[in-house]
Amino acid sequence: MPILNPHATLVVKGNDTTMSIATERVEISHASRILNIDDVMLRHLVTAGVIAGNKHICDLSQAAAIVARLCVAQDSAAGQAIYVTEAAEKYDLERRSIYNWIRAGWIQVIQPEPLVQVDEGDLCVARELIALLGGRQSGRPVFPARPRKRAHSRRKRADATAGT
Repeated sequence: MPILNPHATLVVKGNDTTMSIATERVEISHASRILNIDDVMLRHLVTAGVIAGNKHICDLSQAAAIVARLCVAQDSAAGQAIYVTEAAEKYDLERRSIYNWIRAGWIQVIQPEPLVQVDEGDLCVARELIALLGGRQSGRPVFPARPRKRAHSRRKRADATAGT
């Protein structure tokens, strides 16, 4: 559960004095640790204009309020299995989008076969994100793209080197 009234304190030490300043704007990486949210998601919300800030800092109290909304959405149906087709109809989502979010790791699969069932709480988060972003818009992602892992490219280079 996120901290409801978060704050950060900037401490400046001089030769003989120490000064503390309470601040609401903090680095995104620090805010993500305080609020227990993926920093990629937090950066996405800042970039989309949902949370005030820039690519390095964000408004901590505003971020806390948004994270609280996402937690409430998640908790409303967390752990409940729902078929992808049923979820697409219930939440007015494209099945293809749900499968893309599964591949990206944003939606958890509860039952992979014979018909895929996913965590309905994750879909509630998607619905809340859509509302925060001002609705679905073509070309505007609901979830942020995950950074590509370098291990895959290293494996390819290792395979290519082994073949020579």
